[in-house]
Amino acid sequence: MMTFDYKIKDHFGVNVKPALAFAKIAEGFNSKIEIQGNHSCLEATRLTELIALGIKQGDTISGLASGEDEEAAIQAMLSCCEENL
Repeated sequence: MMTFDYKIKDHFGVNVKPALAFAKIAEGFNSKIEIQGNHSCLEATRLTELIALGIKQGDTISGLASGEDEEAAIQAMLSCCEENL
């Protein structure tokens, strides 16, 4: 299992755009990819549930990936955070 932590910089937090980006990335990997924030952990493909977590600017999220392509999955998710959050 590989992980990363990312502090949200965007003033909108995790809204539709980054949640959709997470879901699209997660669908492209064989590894199980999860996002942890606000004391909950969800699969990155769960679009509406990710938005419902209410992750705001200043909050820290964690990305977790486990599986055969976990390293590439973590890099893709981290890049997504840097581009969208």
